[in-house]
Amino acid sequence: MNANRDVDIDIDVDHDHHHPIGTAVAVGATVAVTSAIIGSTVYALPPACMPVVIGNVMYQQCGSVWYQPQYVGTSVQYIVINPPR
Repeated sequence: MNANRDVDIDIDVDHDHHHPIGTAVAVGATVAVTSAIIGSTVYALPPACMPVVIGNVMYQQCGSVWYQPQYVGTSVQYIVINPPR
């Protein structure tokens, strides 16, 4: 097994020009954070979430995405839900 790896990294620090691939990756990452899939599970909430109590249940609203806590043993995870009514 050959464990030697030759990795060349070229970092361009020119701030006057934006690389189109880097910009696309940054935009894609933003879209991924803001468009959560209903029913998916997360183990940690994104920053700046607001607790909202509706019908004795505390939800977390993070921008336009809503999370409902689900307890598994002593741990909590959050399910992405449609906005509660």
